[in-house]
Amino acid sequence: MLFAVAAAGEAGVQHALALLRAEVDRTLALAGVESVGGFSAAPVLRRTQACVHAASS
Repeated sequence: MLFAVAAAGEAGVQHALALLRAEVDRTLALAGVESVGGFSAAPVLRRTQACVHAASS
């Protein structure tokens, strides 16, 4: 945000926030949840678990 305000003032910050909002909305849609509260740790595998699972397949 500091760069945005330095580069374009308030309009730059508004644009940066709009980009961030769009990125969060896209991530939520790709994850199949409607809000950040819809995320849980259940579908997330730790890296070592994923490697072990992939190796045993």
